[in-house]
Amino acid sequence: MLKGSASGDWWSLGTYAQVAGMKEDTFTPVSYDVHGGSTGGLGLQKYDFGQFYASKTFHDPAKKRQILWGWVAEEGGAPHKGEAWSSIQILPRSVELDPTNTTRLVFPPIPELEALRGEPISIALTAVAANAPQAALSAIGATIADHFEIELNVTADFTKPGVSAGVCVLGGAKCAGGQIVTIGSLPAAANPEGIILLTLNLAGKKGQSVIGPVSSTVSLRVFVDKSSIEAYAAGGRAVASHRVYPTAARRTVSFVNNGKVNVTIAATAWPMAVATRPSAEELLEGLD
Repeated sequence: MLKGSASGDWWSLGTYAQVAGMKEDTFTPVSYDVHGGSTGGLGLQKYDFGQFYASKTFHDPAKKRQILWGWVAEEGGAPHKGEAWSSIQILPRSVELDPTNTTRLVFPPIPELEALRGEPISIALTAVAANAPQAALSAIGATIADHFEIELNVTADFTKPGVSAGVCVLGGAKCAGGQIVTIGSLPAAANPEGIILLTLNLAGKKGQSVIGPVSSTVSLRVFVDKSSIEAYAAGGRAVASHRVYPTAARRTVSFVNNGKVNVTIAATAWPMAVATRPSAEELLEGLD
C-alpha cells in the first residue's frame, strides 16, 4: 500500500520493487495510482473525504492489524477566537482489504469503540418519503447526550440513481442548523461504466467509493462528539470527518431523505462514554 498526503490523504494498492543502485524504485498500481480514481470508475482513493489530513498508521502486533489515526482541521481559519489550540485527532480506524474487491481498501472503526456504548436505543423500520419534511426522532433526542453513535440501515435500490437518504444530527426543529449525513447512488451520467458507486455526503464534504456487490440495504454509521462528526458508509468503504461548532445544545436527531425515491431506515443509537487512558499493563496485555 502506497500512502500520500497532498490536498487530502490518498492511498494506492500495487507492487513495489526495489531497484539496485541509484535508480528509482518502482510501484505498479493494481487499480489507480495515488490521486487516482474518479466518479466514473472505481471511486476516489481517499482515506477520508472530509477535513482529514496528516494521518499516520501503526501495526498492532497483538491483533495483527494496521491502525490509522488522522487529524481533522478547523474551518474558517484556526485557532478560533478564545482558543489556544487547533485541530483534533479522530477515532482510530483499521486499514483492511475490501473482501468484495481486493484492489480496494476499507476503513472501519476499531471494534474497541463499542466498549464505550451505553444502553442501546432502537428505532424500528421507518418509511421515509422522498423530499419529505424531516421528523425528529424524539426517542433519541430526549435521551442522547453530547457524545453518541448512531448506526442506520438504509434500504433502497442503490443500483438506480436518485437515492440520497440518511440522518440529521445536532439540529433543531426540522433539522434547522443541523448537520446532514446521507448515502446514495450516483446519477447514471456520472457513472458511465455502470459500476455501482456509493456517495457519502457529510455537510457538503462529498466522496465517492465503490460498493461492489450490494444488497438493497447499506449501512451508515455516525459518531457525534461535542465538536466533531465522523461518518462511515458501507463498512468503511467511504469515510468523512467534519468539525462542528454548535452555538447551543442541540440533541435532535432526524431521518432525512433528499432523494427522488422512497426509502426505509432502521437505526440503533448509543450514548457514548468518554474514553479513559489505558494502563501500561493493559497496553502490554496479549503481547509475547
